[in-house]
Amino acid sequence: MSNTFYYRPAWTCGRYDVGHKVAIYYNLLEGMSYFFEEISAEVIGSILSVRRDKPFTLEWLSEQSDVTVKSLQSFIKELQQYGLLTDHILSTEEIALYRSHLRLSHQQQVSDSIAQLHEMTIVGTTNAERTYMDKVNGITSIMFELTYRCSEMCIHCYNAGATRNASDISFRGEREELSIEDYKTLIDELHSQGLVKVCLSGGDPFS
Repeated sequence: MSNTFYYRPAWTCGRYDVGHKVAIYYNLLEGMSYFFEEISAEVIGSILSVRRDKPFTLEWLSEQSDVTVKSLQSFIKELQQYGLLTDHILSTEEIALYRSHLRLSHQQQVSDSIAQLHEMTIVGTTNAERTYMDKVNGITSIMFELTYRCSEMCIHCYNAGATRNASDISFRGEREELSIEDYKTLIDELHSQGLVKVCLSGGDPFS
């Protein structure tokens, strides 16, 4: 029996669709999403059922997913490599260091991409969100235009009542907007239909 505990980090979220046996798992610090099917999706579903920063063991995960501990070990190591699991609760300093490594890694990736632009004609990418959406065939993401209010004067703005120069009169605020309770109700209803991701837009959502 192992005494090792594992933790789902605070920067992770996702969803397991039992009916289609697919799961999507996010590393929000890295801005990456990962798609899983069949047995691996069931394992991810069990991990997602654990509250963030709460411990679980391989033995518990094995019981939940009906996968042997030995089979889980390599999978768990891979999840750790992608920042989707940890073997301890990270301190503030460790999280800051992780963020720093990610920033440097992203900068290097951008440099590498620019260097390869002239050598590549076709770029293949995998999109976990798109794959998950295709498999589930339901509502998985939505964008809310919270408000048309905005302090900018972008010439390309398509929102009603927008000001595009200093002489325009703004009518951005003259619209009835949904309340926070309205949004909570909508999100709850959509979550029951498979919602995974909510994007907040505007106008300027911070206004």
